[in-house]
Amino acid sequence: MGKENKERTSKQFRWTKPMKHLFLEILAEEVKRGNKPFNTFKAVSINRVAEAISERFQVQYDAKHVENHLRTVKNQWQIICTIRGESGFVWDDNMKMITCDRAIYDAVMMAHKKYEPFLNKSIDHYDEMALVVCKDMATGSFAGTFTNVNLDDGNQDSVPIDYDNEKTEESQMAAAAAPDHLFHLRNNFYLGSFQAAINNSDLPNLSPDDAVERDCLVYRSYIALGSYQLVINEIDSAATTPLQAVKLLALYLSNPHDKESTIASLKEWLADPAIGSNAILRLIAGIVFMHEEDYIEALKHTNAGGTMELHALNVQIFIKMHRSDYAERQLRVMQQIDEDHTLTQLANAWLNLAVGGSKIQEAYLIFQDFSEKYPMTGLILNGKADAKDPETLANLVVCGLHLGKSSSRYLSQLKLTHPEHILVKRASSAEDSFERAVQSVA
Repeated sequence: MGKENKERTSKQFRWTKPMKHLFLEILAEEVKRGNKPFNTFKAVSINRVAEAISERFQVQYDAKHVENHLRTVKNQWQIICTIRGESGFVWDDNMKMITCDRAIYDAVMMAHKKYEPFLNKSIDHYDEMALVVCKDMATGSFAGTFTNVNLDDGNQDSVPIDYDNEKTEESQMAAAAAPDHLFHLRNNFYLGSFQAAINNSDLPNLSPDDAVERDCLVYRSYIALGSYQLVINEIDSAATTPLQAVKLLALYLSNPHDKESTIASLKEWLADPAIGSNAILRLIAGIVFMHEEDYIEALKHTNAGGTMELHALNVQIFIKMHRSDYAERQLRVMQQIDEDHTLTQLANAWLNLAVGGSKIQEAYLIFQDFSEKYPMTGLILNGKADAKDPETLANLVVCGLHLGKSSSRYLSQLKLTHPEHILVKRASSAEDSFERAVQSVA
């Protein structure tokens, strides 16, 4: 078969129901054999699936097909867990079915069409799917089983933490299968749908920790929309450390001319042994020091990782430092924790854009995938839906310069709407340097 036909076969591969069943059956067996030590199947397991499907169904099927379909199964499992966590739905364990009445079904179909395949019908191979996917979706203690990249010795390997108190396999899977009530809220925030995050934040039955995280995401959404004063007014001195950290970010961004006092308070909190290790506080510290272009100071507080947001921020910092090698190592840590996490995919796209060349197409495909799964945002389409998006304006300035066209209008607009943008700061610094040079020879 010619090259063209091979490429067409690879791109247009169609999954049949028997193929899907065989896929899950084999991978479930591989889990039982111990061939999925953490959240990644060994190569021998992936190859076994590829060979079995190729032989039984007489198709050209390789490891890449296995990995792609595994991502699809993970996404399906996340949807199932999300549905089970919402009110109005009942789980029938005998039938492996999520049920609801007609009124709820009709309402859900209006808002979440992707729920349809999993409602009021038995979910094929549910137990096998749970066995194959559960560890990948683990949160909490399991999400912390990898430390950050060691920047001193260049070690790229992730290191397991102490397992003396590790849960049993069954309890790990049960915890992993528990619904993530904040999944949609986080995704809205990560992808720039800030108003949607605010509008859909009234979530019932949250644990105290989830309620604090929910409030942090909501207030950070307000900050992203420029409503600094609302955040400052609503978070009082009795609020928890994470919320106080978010308030500090609002104070920093709301008054750039008096940021020294805010930074001093931030450093004081970070030095306090009682609260200095708080993940949200460290995240806010990383954001503030990145704004200050003090990347080394930012990494002092973010490099230990601990959450996906901290890992993603590390990727951003390394990219700004023009250290794509360290950014790639950090991305690998994220991929080991959860390859399909929204932040992992975003970090992958950021790195691809920074590296450039053929990686640009890979970044485009990631954003294209987001645009098909979620509502369009300025972050996803970089301004196609928002002409005032700061990154769009910055890109227009740079593209105009490369094309020999005037970009002063876009730069002026960026200065007016986002005076703290890195391009504005660097342009102002260059203008000041030029003026000093002119005066020195006048």
